[in-house]
Amino acid sequence: MFLVGEAGIGKSRLVAEAVAEAARRGAVVLAGRATATGAAVPYQPLTGALLQGLRSRQWAEIAETLPSGLAAALPGFGEGPNPPASPVLLAEAVLRLAGVLGGGRGTVLILEDLHWADADTLAVLDYLADNAHSEPLLVLVTSRPEGEASALIDTLQRRSAAQVSTLAPLTFAEVGEMVASCLGADVVPASIIEGVDARAEGVPFLVEELLAGLVNQGRLVQAPSGWQLDQDPGQHIPLSFAQTVADRLAKLGPAGAAVLRAAAVLGREFDWHRLPGVARVNEDDVFAALSSAIDLQLVEKTGRGRFRFRHALTVDAILAGLLDPQRARLAGQALDTLTSGGTKPMPAELVELAAHLAVHADRGIEAARYLTDEASRALSAGAVATAAATARRASNLVPESSAEATAATRVLLSALSAAGDTGAIDQVGRRLLQQQQDQAAPPEEQAAVRLALAKGAHASLDLDRARRLCEEALAQVPPAVQIRTEVNLALAEVAFSAHQHAAAVAGAEAVLAEADARGYVELACAALDLLGRYRLLVTVELERAEEHLLDSLRRAEQANLPLCRARVLFQLGQLDMAHWRSRARLHEARALAEDFGLLALTAEIDHLLAICHLSTHDLDGASRYAERALAEARRYRLGELAAIVAGVRATITAARGQRAQAEREVADALAAAGPSPQIRAAISGSALVWAALADDDLSAAVQRIADTRALLRAASATVLVQPLFLALFHGVAAVMLAAEGTHDLMPGRDWAETDDLFLRASFCVARAIAAGRAGDTDQANALFAAGDGALAKAPWLQAVYRRYAAETALADGWGRPRDWLTEAEQFLSGCGPEPLARACRSLLRLAGAPVRRAPRDRADNCHPGLALTTREADVMALVRNGLTNKQIAGRLYLSTRTVEKHVERILAKTGSANRTALAALAPGAQ
Repeated sequence: MFLVGEAGIGKSRLVAEAVAEAARRGAVVLAGRATATGAAVPYQPLTGALLQGLRSRQWAEIAETLPSGLAAALPGFGEGPNPPASPVLLAEAVLRLAGVLGGGRGTVLILEDLHWADADTLAVLDYLADNAHSEPLLVLVTSRPEGEASALIDTLQRRSAAQVSTLAPLTFAEVGEMVASCLGADVVPASIIEGVDARAEGVPFLVEELLAGLVNQGRLVQAPSGWQLDQDPGQHIPLSFAQTVADRLAKLGPAGAAVLRAAAVLGREFDWHRLPGVARVNEDDVFAALSSAIDLQLVEKTGRGRFRFRHALTVDAILAGLLDPQRARLAGQALDTLTSGGTKPMPAELVELAAHLAVHADRGIEAARYLTDEASRALSAGAVATAAATARRASNLVPESSAEATAATRVLLSALSAAGDTGAIDQVGRRLLQQQQDQAAPPEEQAAVRLALAKGAHASLDLDRARRLCEEALAQVPPAVQIRTEVNLALAEVAFSAHQHAAAVAGAEAVLAEADARGYVELACAALDLLGRYRLLVTVELERAEEHLLDSLRRAEQANLPLCRARVLFQLGQLDMAHWRSRARLHEARALAEDFGLLALTAEIDHLLAICHLSTHDLDGASRYAERALAEARRYRLGELAAIVAGVRATITAARGQRAQAEREVADALAAAGPSPQIRAAISGSALVWAALADDDLSAAVQRIADTRALLRAASATVLVQPLFLALFHGVAAVMLAAEGTHDLMPGRDWAETDDLFLRASFCVARAIAAGRAGDTDQANALFAAGDGALAKAPWLQAVYRRYAAETALADGWGRPRDWLTEAEQFLSGCGPEPLARACRSLLRLAGAPVRRAPRDRADNCHPGLALTTREADVMALVRNGLTNKQIAGRLYLSTRTVEKHVERILAKTGSANRTALAALAPGAQ
């Protein structure tokens, strides 16, 4: 078996684990390694391994059993003449020796660093690969993917003579685990992990070395609040790694080293054509240096005249070996070479290199200009996070009062606005606005800053400030200027958030007309997006919403507007949710948002994905997305979203049957939600109703429904904040009110033919219950079949609806309540909560249907060692919850006297003195 990977990837660490495992199994280990001089030393790794195996043995004990042919690897071995050296003979001798030394326990032959081994050793290994199966022998070999060893490994793998495991770098998540393990911490700040990952590039050795160096230098310290990093870990180079690079550089000679230093100044990847001018050498010297650097594993070819340092830390190590004036001189020479072609605009692919060189040449103003250009290009391409980071670098290189700083900050603000980082928008925008006023900047530039600040205030739910900033911006600029159209769109968005829907629609339609007339494609897409949201979330006209959104998507794709495309895919993903279609567009939108650094949009999509998983009762998946969305919303100060997601999380908790915890989470979410009645309704509507239903408490659910509807009336809106969140509330509310005896769908309009499939299915079930109660059994059966069949993708709610519809159907004489209850009980017993399953069993008994015995491993149904009947287990669970005999009788459809008899038998079986002792004894008692 071959373990293949670059230096430091963990090959030797895995070998150490293999050695430990061999020791646990009592196997014999023979270990040797090749060195950098191994090509001139025949059989070096084999000799080391064989000597290790023989060193601890008494000659008299093994001399007679040792095979001949070992002399090639062990000169002078044995007595008498040695046969001629032969790799095949030696290999056969190694096989026999493995059997002798293993003594029936098995032998592990470890050969490390095969990339340095001689050709004869490779020949021995070739033979062993074909014949090792004849002995109880494992041959474990490590190698880098280079040299003649690489060719042998490929050959053996092709003919299935060996297993090959190529060790890939650690992923970002795995680097995070390793950092936490090295530091002995459960949680490590993301900034530390990101910094280490960027420099180590997934190489475990470098992860350890970087952390050790940062700790030893006092730059990574453990404070009471956790580990803290005082500066960028990219400034640290592990001493061991730096020495390795220095040793290899010395082997290149003065001219070769000069070429590599010039290459390092150009960056990790470079074009060889620039090296003669920077290093002041001829092309032949460049070719010789690069060829040697490839052999020394410093550089690798990437094609088309370009080369790349194998590791980012190699560049840092080479540059760290230069004096500051040397580095500045080389960088200046390279920059002059790059810009010597005249004053024409520099190609986009060279702007980044020019900025890099200007920074190293200590030419800050030039660097800031190049970086600002680079940030603008990144923003135009949709790379929002890159644009923000680059613009920050540019502004930090020059004085704050300079024109270059103002230009860089303007790009930074645009990037932050696109990302939705509201806290940073406010901080940077205020500073920039003050700079512009001091410099008497043009009114349009000041209006653009006010617009960005307005968008940030809007995202933070400060609608009055957002509106005021928009009005100030409009007062600054004349008509027929694009910024006015942008501000008018922002005002329409503010009106939409304030539930002033008529004003929002009128504003969006005016912006669309203006944008079409003047060719503002991006603004036209945004206006269509707002109109689509109105149809989707307010009037629930899904077909008209899809028309607007598909028009927006078409325009965004034709104009190559990736940010617009991501946002429209997000809205179309909501439509897909309402139609119970694939989540593919949501996932595509999320990938785009993450790639482009759209922080707010990423959080929004995670929120919707949480609802998707909740609706299909994938509670673990729902929880993962909700926690991520909540963390993102809080980090970027997205107040409304954070509050709503906290409500989603509480609903997930409720669906698990943890009613008390869900109610605490709702209280926490409401405390942070602000005064908006609609947001408060979105938080509490689903979570508290679901918590009551999971506990099979219909009266409490109906009361929660009434409370939520009162909040919605206060909001003067029936808008669905998200289709599958308040839609969940409205649908469940309709069914529960029907079951309770009130046939009342969503007030304010006729929802019977809504485009939202979940609402339509729920209202069919509610109307079926009402029809059955009115004696119209045919209508009841038809409506229930339509509604129940559409709920197959929402199995938990389907089971809940069946439980309550069956109860009324039993009383009113319609439908197939026994079948519904049987199927619902089977589902609910498998995924809980138990009170609903228990209610199904009670109703089945009431219907005279046989009830299977509850699973013996469910803690709610039985207690280890007790012979409780299913009914006694149900009673015991309700006693645990603190219910009185009368309340238990109501839940289980029994007489109070019957419950008393069950309690007496349970007390006798458990040996408990009273109900209090019984509650303490019950499994899971809290």
